[in-house]
Amino acid sequence: MELELYLTPRMVRKTKRMAETIDFLEIWEYMNRYGMTGWYYQLGNIDAEKVSKQFEKIDLNVDYIISLGTGGSYQGVEMLVEFSKHKDKFIFVGPSLDPEEIAAITKKVEGKKIGFNIISKSGGTLEIIMFINLFKDVIKKSQWITIVSSNPGFSDFIIESFKEVKTIETFLLPANVGGRFAIGSIMGLVVCYLTGLNFQDFMKGFLDMRESLEKGFTFIPFERGIARYLLFSDGKILENLASNQKKIRPTLNWARQLWAESNGKEHKSMFISVGTYPEDAHSVGQIWKEGPRKVAETFFLVKNNPDYFFENKLSIQNIHIKKNNLNEINKDFTESIIEDRFESGIPVMIYRVNDFTLETWGKLVFSEMVAVVIEAYYLGVNPFNQPGVESYKEKVKARIL
Repeated sequence: MELELYLTPRMVRKTKRMAETIDFLEIWEYMNRYGMTGWYYQLGNIDAEKVSKQFEKIDLNVDYIISLGTGGSYQGVEMLVEFSKHKDKFIFVGPSLDPEEIAAITKKVEGKKIGFNIISKSGGTLEIIMFINLFKDVIKKSQWITIVSSNPGFSDFIIESFKEVKTIETFLLPANVGGRFAIGSIMGLVVCYLTGLNFQDFMKGFLDMRESLEKGFTFIPFERGIARYLLFSDGKILENLASNQKKIRPTLNWARQLWAESNGKEHKSMFISVGTYPEDAHSVGQIWKEGPRKVAETFFLVKNNPDYFFENKLSIQNIHIKKNNLNEINKDFTESIIEDRFESGIPVMIYRVNDFTLETWGKLVFSEMVAVVIEAYYLGVNPFNQPGVESYKEKVKARIL
């Protein structure tokens, strides 16, 4: 995995110098005072044998798996599900409160064999409570329920409320793992089991990256976090996360929440948006070229994608495309967009990863989570709380409770 920095020469030099001399132990001790750094350690300490025995009771031969979760309990799950051959079986409930969408889901699963996966760190999230009520009749008829939560009382409530369900398995999410970091924990393991993925691959990438960082073999997470901090200090107020493949969009959405919810405090850090090219080259290409310059962009690109050849014999209005490999053309579009960013004076960072595999994504996820902590340290904010989110929740409670 590579991270390319296309910033001003002075900023590149400063980023690399700071990354190579950083005292990570000091930073980590500083962060430990917040008590929410369990995600850094948990993957190496999960009792996989115990979890495997729990899943022996789960019959995955169902028509649909409804995954109930919102925020960090949804974004990371969707990111992993994208790797599964069975992703069409997954239905996400929680991100949307659209009545028509919920009604359509209810109709879709009527009379089908359903498995129910409930993820709620606190067990008290308003959306989760509401959707358990909305789907209670579906849950009662489900083949099984899996619960991932830090709150044993919430798990006990589900078990007591849905005694009709023969198989209910609970998985304790450590209290010192926040929702947006939870994909690097037991939650990620449960999702992989449910989707037929090999969690060992994801865990290997995650732990290999951790070891490389600790032994000084890589500075990628440091450079990423420091570069974002320096860009913000230089007056940049927005970072767009972009790719040229729609299957990476859930990863961008996960990273958007990770950065925004972790470090967007005290009027600090860059606002986050996401985009997929070439689609968004048309929708927002003009403002990128001639709009405000207080922006930056980070690309998440896969080097090795399958080739797709096609016959290219037609010339339309005297335009003849020379190449006939769609994979190469997609790369050309993306590199042209990046080149145009350079010409426009827009700072760019590029993650280039070898392939779209769980092992590679384990490395990428670890890198982004550590980078968040690095930027938070320099900004002087706590990356593990979310007072702004709690603020809007209180206003919602005043209206619906």
